[in-house]
Order: sequence, then structure tokens, then C-alpha cells
Amino acid sequence: MIPAIGEALLRIRFLQRGLAMNLRRQQYNWEKLCPLSAQSWNELQWWTENVQISNGLPIKIDTGIREPNISIHVDATDTG
Repeated sequence: MIPAIGEALLRIRFLQRGLAMNLRRQQYNWEKLCPLSAQSWNELQWWTENVQISNGLPIKIDTGIREPNISIHVDATDTG
């Protein structure tokens, strides 16, 4: 997300902070509702207005790399 939208980290500060505070308050229960602050709403509003008019870079780049056909497992010990 950062290369596509350079100020992305600045535009999720209050969302992240609010989520962290509410998770602590709710004993880390992800099923509970998380109320949003006015600042969080402002960040979401910014995203809805600006995500389409950013610098034009894709948020996720298709690298063309496929899933591996094999997996290699190694033993990291110094003996045997």
C-alpha cells in the first residue's frame, strides 16, 4: 500500500490507534464492535475520496510468480 499511496501510514493512524485501544478494552476479542472516533471517520472519508485519484500505482503488484511445485525442508542442526 505504501508505494501506491505514499501517505498511507498517515491516513490510518487513528484507525490503528482506536483498534488497538478497543482490542485491549475488549480483552482482544475480535468479534466485538469497535466504535470509531471522529478522527477515524475523517480518515475513512479521506480514503473514499482519494484512493482513486492517487498516483496511479497499483496497491498490489502482480509479480507473475507462481506457487512452488515442490517444498524443501531442511534440518538446521549442526550434527547428523
